[in-house]
Amino acid sequence: MTSAITATGLHRSLGAKVVLYGIDLEAGAGTTFSLLGPAGADGTTAVQTISTLVHADGGEVRAAGHDVARDPGGGTGRDRGHRSVLRSRQSARPWPPRR
Repeated sequence: MTSAITATGLHRSLGAKVVLYGIDLEAGAGTTFSLLGPAGADGTTAVQTISTLVHADGGEVRAAGHDVARDPGGGTGRDRGHRSVLRSRQSARPWPPRR
């Protein structure tokens, strides 16, 4: 499997509170990946950290083989926030399609 996104040992703290501790995940190219958990489990923090919207305190995130901490645009010349990472409520098209 070719990885589109890989996170290894991802850490994030908010003040003295550790909110992400050693997260490892892999999403294959051409697949749909969902991160589910109870409210307050910091899934949003994980997605924001992986997409470089917030800074990780430790670990490594790679998108298509590029280290997103060192090169947030992945060699595209774009900076953070210009990725096609969408949450389900941010879908570009309504489903089912309206007629």
